[in-house]
Amino acid sequence: MPLHVLAECVVDLNTILSPFVPHAANAVDRVYGGTGNLQPMPRIEEVSDLDDGSRAYPVITGDYSGVRAWRRTPVAVGASVAKPTLVFTKLNPSVVNEELAGLA
Repeated sequence: MPLHVLAECVVDLNTILSPFVPHAANAVDRVYGGTGNLQPMPRIEEVSDLDDGSRAYPVITGDYSGVRAWRRTPVAVGASVAKPTLVFTKLNPSVVNEELAGLA
C-alpha cells in the first residue's frame, strides 16, 4: 500500500510540474504507462511590443488546446511501472562555471 500511495504522489506531482518541465514530465508519464504526451513542447516566438509595436521580444508559447486535464490521475493497483530512464543528465562542472561566469 505505501508504494501505491508513493506512485500516485509521483504521478500527481508530475502533472502539477508538467507545465514547467514538459520534457521530463512526458518521460515520467511514459514510465507510468502513459503515452508521453502530457504536455506539448513549448516554442519561442518573437512578438511585437504591445505598447507601440516598435520593439520585438521572445515569448514562450505552445499549442495547449489538447492537453490533459490538470487533475488527479489514479494509478491502478497492481499496474506495472516501466524501468525508469534518466531524464536529466549531470552537467560537467566546467559548463556550470562557464554559465555562472557569463551571468556575472
